[in-house]
Amino acid sequence: MWAVGRFATAAEFRAAAAALGFAAVEFNYETPPAWLEQPGSGLPVRSLHNPCPAQRFANGRWSYELSLGALDEDERATAVRLARETLAAAARLGAQAVVVHVATIPVDTTKQDRLRALVAAGQQESEEFWTLRDALAAERAAQAGPYLEQACRSIRELAAAAAELGVALGLETRVNVYEIPNLSEMVELLDAGRDGPVGYWHDVGHAAVQELLGFGSHRAWLETLGTRCLGAHLHELQGIRDHVPIGSGTMDWPLVARFLPATAIRVCEIDRRATPEEVAQGVTALARYGVI
Repeated sequence: MWAVGRFATAAEFRAAAAALGFAAVEFNYETPPAWLEQPGSGLPVRSLHNPCPAQRFANGRWSYELSLGALDEDERATAVRLARETLAAAARLGAQAVVVHVATIPVDTTKQDRLRALVAAGQQESEEFWTLRDALAAERAAQAGPYLEQACRSIRELAAAAAELGVALGLETRVNVYEIPNLSEMVELLDAGRDGPVGYWHDVGHAAVQELLGFGSHRAWLETLGTRCLGAHLHELQGIRDHVPIGSGTMDWPLVARFLPATAIRVCEIDRRATPEEVAQGVTALARYGVI
């Protein structure tokens, strides 16, 4: 995320990451295609974020817009194919894992937009907040079933591909409450992928934002699924904004340090507005918090 548009080559990114104190890097879905074909000098690539690299189709849609839980079979099959290609790219690069977004439920997203605005204004205990929260939860629950069923089907297919390639598949916590999975759906998806190296990918900011919006708790994700966690995206929370430099906000780092397994891959996922100094300070902060 931070590297996009900042470096011309993968080698430049890897060298900069090493200078900032990192031991490995992740390539995300905005990574230029050429980076996946360049020689593997410098820091290792520990994980890829599906679909990597991104592709734009003739109809104008981007590959990262496709859903593994789509009811349209052509879209779902294409999303599975792209994830398989990312798994294969990860195997070529020697990466350990591929992170995936699973599915989106078509609800009225303006409800969440208003919830976020109310949180930002300090009105999360207002009657309007809880009325909107309950309406969004009901709308989500009414529609989720078919999308979750399709998503489970996709994960079963990808589990087999991941096993064949020797690359783990990490299902990520999402920031939007209208996306799959919530906590119970994550358990179902992990069970669907039990025949392959499929695990949970914990995004600290996403879990914390969902808690602010009244959907579950950050602690519950880690307590329930910590032992099944393959990796984590680490970033800070300022109000309801995430992906900010670590050490500058309100993230419950003692909670993360307590439950994140020692074997989990740790990735700092910071947005591109951060300075190199802020990114480097985040590495120092994570060591101080006991997260790395």
